[in-house]
Amino acid sequence: MAGTRTAVFLSYRREDTKHVAGRLGDRLTQRFDDVFMDIDTLEPGVDFAAAIRRAVGECDVLLALIGENWVDAVDDQGARRLDDPDDWIVQEIKVALDRNIRVVPVLVDSVPMPRRSELPEVLTPLADRHAAALRYESFDSDAESLITAVERALAPPADDVPRVDLPGDDTSTIAGVGPTGVPDGDLRDGKQAPVGTDEVDDPARPPAQEAHEEAAVGQPDETDELGDPRRPPAEETPEEGGTDQPDDSGPDGTGVVDGPTEAQREADARRRRRRRRAMAAALALVVIGAAAAAWALLRGPEPPPGIPWASPLPLETIVVPVEESSGSSALFLVDSDVGTVGDRVDTGGHKAGSPVLAPGRGAVVYQTQTSTQPLDIRMLRVVAVDGTGDRELFDRPEDCQWMLRPSWNPVELDQIAVPCLDYKVDGQPLEFSLRIYTLDGEVVRALETGRAWLDDVSFSPNGETVTYAMGPGDDAPVIYSRPADGGPSERLAEGRDPMWSPDGARIVFSSPADHSDPERPPSTIRVMDPDGSNVEDLTAGPFADRNPGWSPDGEQVVFLSNRGSADGTTLRAWLVDADGRDEPRELLPGEAGSMTSPPAWASR
Repeated sequence: MAGTRTAVFLSYRREDTKHVAGRLGDRLTQRFDDVFMDIDTLEPGVDFAAAIRRAVGECDVLLALIGENWVDAVDDQGARRLDDPDDWIVQEIKVALDRNIRVVPVLVDSVPMPRRSELPEVLTPLADRHAAALRYESFDSDAESLITAVERALAPPADDVPRVDLPGDDTSTIAGVGPTGVPDGDLRDGKQAPVGTDEVDDPARPPAQEAHEEAAVGQPDETDELGDPRRPPAEETPEEGGTDQPDDSGPDGTGVVDGPTEAQREADARRRRRRRRAMAAALALVVIGAAAAAWALLRGPEPPPGIPWASPLPLETIVVPVEESSGSSALFLVDSDVGTVGDRVDTGGHKAGSPVLAPGRGAVVYQTQTSTQPLDIRMLRVVAVDGTGDRELFDRPEDCQWMLRPSWNPVELDQIAVPCLDYKVDGQPLEFSLRIYTLDGEVVRALETGRAWLDDVSFSPNGETVTYAMGPGDDAPVIYSRPADGGPSERLAEGRDPMWSPDGARIVFSSPADHSDPERPPSTIRVMDPDGSNVEDLTAGPFADRNPGWSPDGEQVVFLSNRGSADGTTLRAWLVDADGRDEPRELLPGEAGSMTSPPAWASR
């Protein structure tokens, strides 16, 4: 270890994120020569403490893995380890923060970023650093994004600083690329003539332009990029040679310091200048693509061919089925922020319920019910969110008397998963099946067929997995998951109404009623990991809470409940934060009418 510079330091608590650290460490060592991870980097006989402190004192980037128990981990005496100034995690991160290098909080499996109030005073600057996510179900892509950000932080100096005009801003340019996207300066033999000098020392650059570069790729926490520190103005443009500082090297010769030395300040200043030059160069390529991506994001996915479509609904708008005085039901738009009812979506003439918003929020598929004899018939209709184009989605199959609430494939937008019920009126038993159809009614595949009750299908955000509830009856269901292209199913948990979160990190569902336990509520809203682990309650109390659905940002859950019902049977829509910390609030307080079926907020 002695004499070796460390580019990336991996800080983690073994009992919290050991296995994740191992996987990430393997990826890092494939891309970087200088990675410090204690168990792999230290040679036998090396002083463990001194080597770790030396590595932190010399690294360019520190990745702080934060798992579920990172904040609340305790020692053998029950004291919180973060409150111990001698704790290794505290020391590692403190030295890196004091050196003002890039410190990246890496949130493992969707744990929330620690609040400032949860951190010891010496680590509170960590709360200002832009965090990265590292989740089990998307580990490969998350790790690649993180490593790419580290590569940018360690990028070598660029010879020239490109300049590009940002859309809609004729004055905000970055040196090197003109308004047309063609580099300034002469092109001779395929090479660009120099167009500027070092970005810190360029006397010709207006101060406002330099400020723009800092903000162009900034984050809400005022960082330059992932994990980059907030730098005081005095450190933005340090001169070579710096200021006179005392030698704070540790007496043991390990290089351990309480604060940055003069040499470290100078090295850090050079690294910051190199990073800004590299980031400005990358920005020239990114800005054009980012503008196109932003436009695509605002516009949303292209609507499937032949489907009625309108401008996407605002993210705060929920499609809610409300029972009318006639006993029928209709779909209305509801503003979740203020709790007001807006326009009607369906055109009437039928009982409308179980709406499902399309990816892109421009159309709704919903269930209708007729009263033909001898059986009720339930089929699916589709309508644009502005109420136009209301029609049957496709002809109901003869062996599917009930087409239950579907799920729209978020990747293959021309596919929809539908639970079907065949009554078998010739005296044979009921038969359920789960089928994936194209939007014109062609069967792509059947995933489940049998006599067991089946409902509540939901695609994962990547379109690769479906979850659903199945059991001997709707009072004893079990949630299963299986590949959307076929394959064996996996049992996740007892319950029903599963729905994937928009980021694919969690599944919300309702617990089954337990009639044998009088202390247990009829049903509660819960969340779990995609493999069925880490089950947590979002609601509690003697209520029938069911049919949960995510908000598009994954921050809230809407659900039906008999809370506040005088007779205990009237269902109303309620909202609860996804962390379950606050009490649920009613979506439409004081409004008349029962909710006859689940509302639609995020696409399922």
